[in-house]
Order: sequence, then structure tokens, then C-alpha cells
Amino acid sequence: MIETDSSTRDIHRDGFLHIGIKLARRPLEIVFLRYVVALFVLGPVFMWVSWLAKDCQPLSVVIIDKSSLDNRGTEHSSLAWVLNYEKYLTPKHRFYQAGKDYYGFHGSTDQSFYTNDLSELDSAAFEALLNQSQVAYFSDVYGVYERDWYHVDQRPAKLIYGGLNDRDEQLIKSMIRRGKTVIAEFSFLSPPTTGKKRKAIEQVFRLSWTGWTGRFFESLDTLNNEELPYWVTSLYMQHYGGNWPFRKAGIVLVNTREDIVILENETHLVSPVPIILTTDQYQTEFGLPAWINYPFWFDITFGNDADSITTVSMYHLPVNAQGDSLLQQYNIPQNFPAVLMEKRPVPRTVYFCGDFSDNPIPNYTAYFRGIHWFQTFFHNPRVLSDRRGFFWRFYRPFMIRLLEKIGSNRRS
Repeated sequence: MIETDSSTRDIHRDGFLHIGIKLARRPLEIVFLRYVVALFVLGPVFMWVSWLAKDCQPLSVVIIDKSSLDNRGTEHSSLAWVLNYEKYLTPKHRFYQAGKDYYGFHGSTDQSFYTNDLSELDSAAFEALLNQSQVAYFSDVYGVYERDWYHVDQRPAKLIYGGLNDRDEQLIKSMIRRGKTVIAEFSFLSPPTTGKKRKAIEQVFRLSWTGWTGRFFESLDTLNNEELPYWVTSLYMQHYGGNWPFRKAGIVLVNTREDIVILENETHLVSPVPIILTTDQYQTEFGLPAWINYPFWFDITFGNDADSITTVSMYHLPVNAQGDSLLQQYNIPQNFPAVLMEKRPVPRTVYFCGDFSDNPIPNYTAYFRGIHWFQTFFHNPRVLSDRRGFFWRFYRPFMIRLLEKIGSNRRS
């Protein structure tokens, strides 16, 4: 018999012990993997079934979008998402389709298009629309210009279609007079809408548009950011001797007189992105965050009747001393409204001072109940220009609560 010393026995014992631990651990790993697979497979199934189980409810929304350059209804896609998530039905008893269920400009990838404007309705059809509708939503009335549609460098730009017209004004006034809700967004009061029409709508909404619009850009470097419009750099260089010194992130502000202000991060800003701040009252009422970055188009508009119009949320431009001095030079406020709303339990007017419903959200996610708990998988907070986070944390909860108010009022 071959004798083994104690050290050899210890090696064999440790080896068998290691194998035993691995064998004991393997079932736990398998169980864990089974739970993970079940979560990722059965979780979406459960959320989809939960969405199917939710009752459908009718809510007639007149959507006006005069700037949709594709057949997906991108400019109002977030609104369609909310309507489908909450299972609101059109008057035809089906779910809303972002690319079809709206009045305005309908573009296609082959550069063909058609328009179905409210002005094309006869009196009887328009009256029927008023009677059946609870909400009118003006997502974008800026319109479409030949330079954007045909991709030509055209100055001055020729308008194909856009701006508020007489029938739009009639819809707004009639809806409000009947106690229904009209929601509008950025570009609602800007050209190509005429000054006369703008004044009439401002009076109805009790708003005052200053003529200033702005947007955050993650890079002001013309070589690195294709989204920076050529007219921004061209207009600035006309004013400042052909020089464009900006390379970092920043905010562009321009008005109807073609004044232009550039706020560059670190040079004029302590933080590059405009911030939306919401008071405690409306955080609770609409499920909104205390603050959130807003990285897209906005305008500077104020309510002109404090007794009837309230500010739900405010923009804050995070300027330093140099940036504040630049704002004062042009009489631009550092803080101004982001959401203006009529003071009623169910408001008749709501104005978003930004391009709030234009967010690149996958439409299929609307059919999974509780999907917002997994919102971190659908946006990247490290990318400052990613506006999907704004949709999940601000637009979505606000619109859900607002439409609940409107729906409850209709049923009572």
C-alpha cells in the first residue's frame, strides 16, 4: 500500500471540497437564471395582459399638426402614445394612429404629400366635429417650407402650408365657449401665423408671446452637429462680423426681429441645459418632478391675466454673471413659464411653451401597462440632448392626469 503524507491528503480533501461547493452552487445558479428568464419573458406578457384588461373609453381629440414631414406623425407622437396607453378611442371606436388621425400636413418619403385642413370641412361637418370632440390639440402649426421639404437653400423661404387660419380660430373659440379644452404648444403663436391672427388667439388664451424662441444644442460646433440650423450661424455672423467662436454645448435664442443670443456652456452658463421647475402643488397634482432638464425648442410666453391663468412650471436659464448680463442687454428673463393653464378644475386652455409632444418614443411601448417603471431602459440620461427622459418624467404624467380630469368631467 502506498502511503500518502498529510499534505497530499489535504490537497485531495480541498479539491473534493471545491468540487462539492461547485456542485452545490450550480442548482442555485440555475434557479437564479430561471427567475431572470421568467422576469424578462413573463414580465412583458403580464404588462401586456394588464393593458388588455384595462377598459377602453371614448375620448374625441382633434389633433392639428401642420409640420409632420413623415408618415409617422412624429410631431405629435407622444400624444398618440398617451392616448393609446390609456386606451382612449376615436369616434370610430378604434385606437389613435399617429400617422393618420390628425388634420394638417401628411408627408411621405417620396416627397409626395397631401393636406386635410379644417378649412376643407363644410359647415355641417365642422359642426359635427365640434359636437363630438372633447379636446383640441395644436401640436405644431409652424408648417412646411420648400427649403425643408425639397432640401433647397432658398431665401426667403417659401411656405408650402402652415400657420393658424380662420377655421382654426373658429375651432378654438367654439371649443372654449362650450367648456371644452384646447391644448397648444410651441410655434402656436409664431410666424407664419399673421400678427392679426396671433393677437386674436392671444386674447382667447390670455397669453402674451414675446417673439423669442430658443433651443438647447449639445454642441455648437458646426463641424460636429448636423442639427445646428445653418440660419443660426448665418444670422449670428451677420450681426457679429462673420465670426462664430462657439464649440461647446449651449442655448440659442432668437426673436422675430432677428436678434440672436448665444449662451455657451462655461462661458455664459453654469449648466448647459434649460431647467423646468415645478411647484409642490403641481408636483402633487400632475405627478411632476421638482426639476428636469428640457433639451428642445421653447418659446418665451407669459400669461396676461393672473386671476385666470396660472403657471404650472417655469423655465430657468442657468446663466453665470456674464450670461445674465447678456440676457439683460436684450431684456430676456432668466425665468419664464413652461406650462400655462387656466385656473379651473378642468382647464379650458393649456399652453406648453415648448415642443413637448415631439419625442422619439417607440410606439409599441404604449401597450404595456406599467412600462414607465422601466423607463431607464428607454433613454440615456448621460446624453443631454436625449429628450425621451422628459417624456417619461414630465409629459407622460402631466397628460395622463390632465386627460383624466377631462374624461371625468365628461362622464359626470
